[in-house]
Amino acid sequence: MSSSNVDRVDSPAPVVTQPETEGDIRSAEPQWKRTGDVSQWAKNVAKERRDSGLEYISVKKKVVVPAKVVGPALPCSKKCYDRVGVDIVNNIFDEYWKMASHNTQSSYIAKHTLSKEVNRRYSGPNSKRNVTYEYFVTVNKKDIVVCKTCFCNIHAISKKRVENVLSKVGSTGVAPVDQRGASASVNKTHDDVLQIVQDHVRSLPTCSSHYSKVKSRPRVYLPPGYSHRKCYDLYKHQCEEKNLGPDKIVSFNMYSKTMRKFNIGPSPPMLDTCSPCDQLK
Repeated sequence: MSSSNVDRVDSPAPVVTQPETEGDIRSAEPQWKRTGDVSQWAKNVAKERRDSGLEYISVKKKVVVPAKVVGPALPCSKKCYDRVGVDIVNNIFDEYWKMASHNTQSSYIAKHTLSKEVNRRYSGPNSKRNVTYEYFVTVNKKDIVVCKTCFCNIHAISKKRVENVLSKVGSTGVAPVDQRGASASVNKTHDDVLQIVQDHVRSLPTCSSHYSKVKSRPRVYLPPGYSHRKCYDLYKHQCEEKNLGPDKIVSFNMYSKTMRKFNIGPSPPMLDTCSPCDQLK
């Protein structure tokens, strides 16, 4: 008998075991499975570059949006650009877009505006305009008042951007946090429901693999007679015994996804068996 045959005979037979509960390594994602890098998603790349004032490609229309540049020095009665200076204007522009955060930039805009009561009304006593705003930039730790147009041109932002911030600023003068895209998914499965699924998957009997290449996290298999569908039926039966409602029972796809995360295969591969295993069948 060759040495290879001897090694195969001496290999231990697969043992059906009950997996551990809390410390089970299968509770994490498989190490060899490629995980998505959220920061490289197209929408997140576009958002990061947009908040940094860089050129980016819009997600929906696939249009190339050019990078931000300092606006032109338009003539104004206050001569804002002359009083601030071209070099300082460029520094303010660079520092603003280095923030690379929509919320931080909104706070910056709110801190560099000042609301005042209207001193003179031109549209009669019934005018709805009760306040006016002053805009300023900081130069050598001193605030220099500029007009709204120059304020927008210096920072390369639109007047609508400034108006949106000012309309949301409360009595504290602090801009609210941007909540766009922060709402939870309506289809998300609750944690307590997932915990029931994970507990049931951990309770399933499994067979270890003899020749797994990944020693730190070997793939395990369901014993003969078990399948994902049968395990799901057992899970549903367990939920019915506990009088759990339909909203507490996940779909078959979600159950199978959980089993894949736990790295459980439907049955041991035929090439992974040895002579003792074949005799025990």
